[in-house]
Amino acid sequence: MSFNLKKQYSLETALSDLDKDAADATALVLMSQNIKVAWQTKGGKIHLIIDVNDEHRAWMALNRFYDENNIIAVGGWNIDGSRAAPPGPMSSFPSINWKGKLTAVGAVLLLCAIHGISLYLDNHQHLIRTHGTSALYILQGQYGRIITALLLHADGVHLVGNCAALLVLGSVICSIAGPGRGLFLIFSSGAAGNLLNAFMQRQVHLSIGASTAVMGAVGILTAWQIKNKIQTTITPRYRMDISPSALFPLGAGAALVGMFSGGENTDVSAHAFGFMAGIVITFLFAFASSRLRKHMTFRKIDVSISYIDTFFFMITAISIFLAWITR
Repeated sequence: MSFNLKKQYSLETALSDLDKDAADATALVLMSQNIKVAWQTKGGKIHLIIDVNDEHRAWMALNRFYDENNIIAVGGWNIDGSRAAPPGPMSSFPSINWKGKLTAVGAVLLLCAIHGISLYLDNHQHLIRTHGTSALYILQGQYGRIITALLLHADGVHLVGNCAALLVLGSVICSIAGPGRGLFLIFSSGAAGNLLNAFMQRQVHLSIGASTAVMGAVGILTAWQIKNKIQTTITPRYRMDISPSALFPLGAGAALVGMFSGGENTDVSAHAFGFMAGIVITFLFAFASSRLRKHMTFRKIDVSISYIDTFFFMITAISIFLAWITR
């Protein structure tokens, strides 16, 4: 069978500057893995656009297709006439873009600003009492505390530790999911962890800090790695293949939570619930996203992704604001 297709050495080139036959073949491969594809025509060439969440699966699917059909590589020569060595396989660890970095830096600056202003105004202890995670008050209906507690820290050491973790994990997550969706996942995981912890404690239990959100971020990345090890095919019939190695990220994530939950004054249960919330929320979010993409036309996907990301950014910002001003 002829596909008029050449093997590429990066996902970017595999989706760019294609003729109609190559675009049809590439899109068919991606759609067989339940990956939505948007078409963009420019200068007589077709560019295929996919969600950043699907990039790893797309690259793996295309490489399998190249190998199974003995499709030869394109080019293969340097400008000076020497043979070009093909780059290695695409890493399972996501690349970090400037939007992800900027979003993580913004979140960290917010935490630092709140801590600094509270110390300057000499109301730090008052804020901890009125906005910290207290099971007693949360169970009486003050649910805003599950969000505001994530923004408060006991001291500089507590703040710096959580900020460093958020810079690293937040940059990755906001690069994978987009700035708005990434922030939403991190904060919602932390808030859900605090809520579950309050229901478990059911007593006068006061805690603060973004560490629950940090553990939620670990859960998000764990779920992302597990998701990449689950292959689904929808043609000719639906099939799901789960690699045994899918359990490895779960073990690694749990080990990280245990490693960073052994310090003094550490709320271990909040860390554990944050981690579990991150996993569950990420899978629910991924499922909802896939269902939404199925009901969208190809040409609307790339535009809608931008609007959806902005929507979740606004939801996160408004939720934090409302939680802070209400009790």
